[in-house]
Amino acid sequence: MQRKTRFHCGDFQSQFDHLIEPKKLRKIVEEFGPEKRRPPQLGLEKGVSGLVFHVGQATGTFARNVKQLTTQKISDSALSQRRENIPWKVFEQIMD
Repeated sequence: MQRKTRFHCGDFQSQFDHLIEPKKLRKIVEEFGPEKRRPPQLGLEKGVSGLVFHVGQATGTFARNVKQLTTQKISDSALSQRRENIPWKVFEQIMD
């Protein structure tokens, strides 16, 4: 079964920011996110919105969709590792 949903970058980011204010998302990430190791190439807030954007796309890899949204080039493996390190508590707080 193929998904037919497809977001446009500008529309998606403004609507995502409307659903959860960047300031609130930053606070959730600081409180419940993984411990910081070194400065990230892509902030966790952008990583979360990139993940939601990717899920809504009909085609493309995680890395390609994140690059389309943020203009930052990061490998699929690096993004997957980051995704695995995000505690579920972050998503629970966003859904609240």
